[in-house]
Amino acid sequence: MAESTSSTVNSNIQVTIIRLTKENYLQWSAPITMGIVVRGRITYVNGRKVEPVGTSVASDTRFLEDNQLKTWIVNSVSSDIQTLILRKRTARDMWVILEEMYGQKKKTVRSHHEGEIVAVAVEHPPSLVSPPPSPVASLPSPLTRVTLPKARTCRFK
Repeated sequence: MAESTSSTVNSNIQVTIIRLTKENYLQWSAPITMGIVVRGRITYVNGRKVEPVGTSVASDTRFLEDNQLKTWIVNSVSSDIQTLILRKRTARDMWVILEEMYGQKKKTVRSHHEGEIVAVAVEHPPSLVSPPPSPVASLPSPLTRVTLPKARTCRFK
């Protein structure tokens, strides 16, 4: 039997034993992401994989590898979620839908502090496949509470 140079042949169809349900996105996303990273396909879901122009061996390889990744994703979600993503064109499209529907990136938590209501924006850890935040996005939001050190006084003689 001829040996294949493609890493897509003979690869596992199951990346994680955890199946995504409507309630366990955080528990599912870490192992599926690690499995995708280990198999060298993270650029397909984080949007960094450039789609080749025209027809070529590169576009055929990309199509094959992207469909392999789609298979991994479909096999790692519950059957009711499979129906939502099966017709997506790329693995990235599938990933974005799952992240938007179940990721819950931000929640607003309200707490009472000495009779005052304080709203705090709570962010879950960034997805391992999301593009890195821009420098402007990393600035504190208006709701971020910052504690500054007390000013020191000097006495001159």
